[in-house]
Amino acid sequence: MDDRGVSATVSYVLVLGIVALLASALVGGFAPLVTNQQHDSVHSTLEVFGHDLAGDVNSADRLASRAGDGGAVELRTRLPERVGGTSYEIEFVNRTGGNGSTFYDYEIELRSSEPETTARVRVRSQRPIEGDPDVLDGGTLTIELVHDGDGERLVVRNA
Repeated sequence: MDDRGVSATVSYVLVLGIVALLASALVGGFAPLVTNQQHDSVHSTLEVFGHDLAGDVNSADRLASRAGDGGAVELRTRLPERVGGTSYEIEFVNRTGGNGSTFYDYEIELRSSEPETTARVRVRSQRPIEGDPDVLDGGTLTIELVHDGDGERLVVRNA
C-alpha cells in the first residue's frame, strides 16, 4: 500500500510540472505577439493624431490666406496628452526641396518612447511652419499666424 501513496504524489508533482511548463511556454510564446500589437496600436494612434494636426494646420493656412495681409489667425487644437499610457513628442521637419514650388512641405513627426515608435505625416502649407519650441509635447496646441520682417509663418505652440 505504501507504493500507491508514493505514485499518487509523484503523479501529482509530474502533472503540476507539465502544467507549469505548458503555461510558461504559452506566456513566452504570446508575449512577443502582445508587444507587437501594442507597438502597432500606438503607431496607428500617432498617425491619427498626426492627420488631425495636419488638418488643423491646413485650416489655419487657409484662414491666413483669407485674412489677408496683417490679419490674425489663432487656432486651438486638442490632442490627447498620452498614447498607450505614455507621453509623446511632436516635431515639424521641413522637407521643402528646391523644386520651385510655391508650397512648403513638412513632415509632422510624432514620437513615443514606450513602445519606441515614430509616425510621420506629410503636410503642405503656403507659409513656413515652425514649432515653438522645436519639439512639442502632446496635448492642446495653438496654431498662430505670426507676422515679422521675413513675412508670415505659422507657429505651433503648446497651450
